[in-house]
Amino acid sequence: MMVLSIAIPFVIFLTINGARGNIPLPAITPDYCNYTEYYDSICMRCKRCGRDENQTSLQHRAEDGTCTCKLSYFEKAKRGPYNVTCAPCPNGKVSSPDRKKCLDCSESIPFNETTGYCESCINGTLVEDGKYAFCIPCQSEGLSTTEVLNVCPNTNSVDHMHCSELNLIYSAGNCVPPPILDDSSLFTIKYENGEIVSSALLKKYFKAALSNCEEGDFAACQLLANMCVLLLYKSIETNVCAEFRRVSKKYLNDCPKRPVWLYYINEDGEWHTVEDLYKKNVPNVFTPSLSQESSRLHFVAVKYSLNGTFLGLNKIKSNNLNLCQESDIEEDIAFIIGTRVERTCTRSLQDLWKSEINFFDLYLASNQNQSHLYPIPVLIRNIIINGEHVNLGKDMSKWRLVRRFFLIDHISGIEEEAYISDKHNHPFAKTFRYASEVSLKITFISDKQPGMIYPPLLTIVYSEARPDDYFRDKKVTVKFSVSYEMGQESVMQSVKIAASVLSTLAFAWSILQTFSWFRRSGKHAVDLLTLGKFLVFMSGNLATVFFIVMFCTCLYWFSFFKRQDVIYAILPSPEAEHFLTVYIGIAFALKAIQLIHLLFVQCSIDIFYIDWERPRARASSVSARTATTSKNIAETPAGFDHKKSSNKATPDKINAEMAGVSIWRTYYAANEWAEIQSKRKTSLSVQLFGVLFILHVLGFEGSTLAALKLAIPSAEIHKYVPYSTCCRFALGALVYLSVAALQVIIHRGLYERFVEDKLQQYVDLCSVSNVSIFILVSKRFGYYIHGRSTHGKADVNMKEMHEFLRKEEEDLCGRRGLLPDTDQQTFQILLPPGVHDQFLRLLVPLSSYTQAADRMQGVGGRLAKVDIDRVANTHYMLNKFLSGFIDHSFKDLDYIVKDRVMLEYLLDIECYEVADRGYFYNDDGRSFSAVLFYGNESILLLFDLLLFSIIDIASSDYILAMILTFGIAKIIQGLRRNAGRRNLVRKALVDERFLT
Repeated sequence: MMVLSIAIPFVIFLTINGARGNIPLPAITPDYCNYTEYYDSICMRCKRCGRDENQTSLQHRAEDGTCTCKLSYFEKAKRGPYNVTCAPCPNGKVSSPDRKKCLDCSESIPFNETTGYCESCINGTLVEDGKYAFCIPCQSEGLSTTEVLNVCPNTNSVDHMHCSELNLIYSAGNCVPPPILDDSSLFTIKYENGEIVSSALLKKYFKAALSNCEEGDFAACQLLANMCVLLLYKSIETNVCAEFRRVSKKYLNDCPKRPVWLYYINEDGEWHTVEDLYKKNVPNVFTPSLSQESSRLHFVAVKYSLNGTFLGLNKIKSNNLNLCQESDIEEDIAFIIGTRVERTCTRSLQDLWKSEINFFDLYLASNQNQSHLYPIPVLIRNIIINGEHVNLGKDMSKWRLVRRFFLIDHISGIEEEAYISDKHNHPFAKTFRYASEVSLKITFISDKQPGMIYPPLLTIVYSEARPDDYFRDKKVTVKFSVSYEMGQESVMQSVKIAASVLSTLAFAWSILQTFSWFRRSGKHAVDLLTLGKFLVFMSGNLATVFFIVMFCTCLYWFSFFKRQDVIYAILPSPEAEHFLTVYIGIAFALKAIQLIHLLFVQCSIDIFYIDWERPRARASSVSARTATTSKNIAETPAGFDHKKSSNKATPDKINAEMAGVSIWRTYYAANEWAEIQSKRKTSLSVQLFGVLFILHVLGFEGSTLAALKLAIPSAEIHKYVPYSTCCRFALGALVYLSVAALQVIIHRGLYERFVEDKLQQYVDLCSVSNVSIFILVSKRFGYYIHGRSTHGKADVNMKEMHEFLRKEEEDLCGRRGLLPDTDQQTFQILLPPGVHDQFLRLLVPLSSYTQAADRMQGVGGRLAKVDIDRVANTHYMLNKFLSGFIDHSFKDLDYIVKDRVMLEYLLDIECYEVADRGYFYNDDGRSFSAVLFYGNESILLLFDLLLFSIIDIASSDYILAMILTFGIAKIIQGLRRNAGRRNLVRKALVDERFLT
């Protein structure tokens, strides 16, 4: 990593809060210090050597970073690596290389009055024997360790690091044995796996580090801080952390802008976590433009070794914050603003165990000139205070924020008394800790302050392993994530308001639908069936409401997030997306209920084909209009009696009426009905292929990544950047609806107008076949297709049929409409109660028959295997009754043809009461499509869309969603087709063998 070197004037920035230090700091590094200054790693600034003003001109920085006396001066006293008192050497004498004393120059290198020092050595190194300075070759052999340290000027003198290597402590410039410790409880670490370890590291070095820190040794202070971190900030009252906090207070006067601190705690010992996390003094302002540095997060870390040595202030990448291997993408996409990153990898414990342990303080550099640093708070989930995992819950007021962290720890768990060793006799910790989950959360302030953020939060979860795991080379999972959030209260409040208002309207509309069904069903009191219908209507309407609200919300986030020029909108967090997903799932479930109800209604309608054809040669003068009341018609097949009135139908008369009338026309019309009942306005194959082509082939799927802007192809970064559920739903639904709308426009505007119109063709087929269709959806409401031929017959040869069609083209015959001189053939019908009653009464013989063991249902609806005479008689009487009703043949059952008023049309409800006279409402020629899939395309389309979305949300795979949606939709079509065919057999008395 490159050392962040900045040579700019020191500027005090923003308001100072010395108690907690959570303010922007000047980015001063050791490279900024001149030769007369040393680097204070605690205050992060350069200080002049010589704390006494009289001493500053006598001292400079040594090779090891400490302060030492200048040439011709010796150390009169030393109370720490930076607190030295210098004095001049007597005339004619020079200071020794270690500046401990003054020496005389030897004859070979006499004193030089001009330089004030001995003459320079030639091909040698200046050394001393205690009294004189003389020259010897630097490569000389046979010197002791102490002599070598004094021979070559580039060799470090004895310092804290050398003392640590010798298991000694550094004190007043010397290595001395550490004191014997009495209280071992201070150094006991209790791990989450149950292991309790008396740490050898803490036992050996705590007292020495504490003593040296009090004397002003910065490295010792950092070692003390590292020990506190290894204890995971154990109770700050009684252990290493408490001692560190006590000692660090002495530095408050030396560096008031940044005291030594590990906890986000004030002088009174109070925690203010919420206040610390929601400060508005972060100097950065971010923009989406990739061409500007303000589109990136710039993090730097102060790095320390285990013994407290300052290793530099380094600019870091996201790879440095987790234990995964280096990313295979050169650009650090994790720090591009607005890019959500989720990375999971598997590492070998042996590799992790052998890694170096370091400690980090993390800072955010200003993105203007990177001249200031903002400290980043750390939330360690494993911290236990007073026996409670305070950082595990969502209550931020209980959280305890800290500053320093590590990624691995294979040191603190080593015991001196008994430890496990490998084949090289290296000690093994009884417990090894590693950062298994690291997450960085960036929270934007609001849309009123675009681009500004609250302090970022680094969250770490440590996991533990044992030596057995190491020897088994266990593989562990490591996770790293970067997320962005913004207060979504206003958006979510709008969502709730919209959902509430639309749900209220859905409730009112459901009541109106239930009332309409209640009247059409001829009910007089509310019962369980009525309540069930209301719940079904409410389910369908709520599903539509939830979809509209969620789609508009996600589309808002998707559109504004991707297209913004300043950052004022951020995608919802995974928790908020889960909330949206739940509502989408509820919408799908409710829409499924509505679809099941639709299938049940359409597959249980009462449907009958009225055949207007009459035999050419009549065996008797029986007329379809001889009955004067509907009661006569109804009584004939149920209890036939020769003694009753002579104008009642007899078996001979029935046979005479049916003689010469072909059933093929009825079968043909029924067969075509069976074909169109599952037809839709849109082609499912075209729909899904078009959606997949746009999303997957054209690559629009890449825009649903949870990233603001990226210059890297989505295929390369998807393994690190997840898809946004909100964006995928918004884009998928938008493309799906767009393709469907395009299909409907083309189908209605072009295909049906210039190629074929299935519904109109079916109406024409009925007219040519001389067959009408009578449909009842409920007791009093249904549809009627008038197919009575204007020529009076349809069972003709080719020449006659051609002649009939020619006459219609030339307007040489009557029109096809129900009323004279009209072309209106389709109607919505509201019937008097008696019509449905008579219809059921006529079906009584067949209904009672179907309860027998050899019922028609049991033989698959094949009329050849049942009592065909009874079925034929029932069919004849139903045909006779309904044709008589259409022809106004019954005095007690009649109807009038009229147009709907605007209110009836808009609300789909009839405003007139029906007693003994019904109403045939003129329609647009397609109202009967309500009992077909064709007329319920919106329900089917929304169900398919929600199904497609749910599968994609669960899998993030448009291809899988397309395949499953296609398969399920085809299954539903198959169920509708098969159930509709069976209903035709049962209600229209059509032999299933003729339904292809």
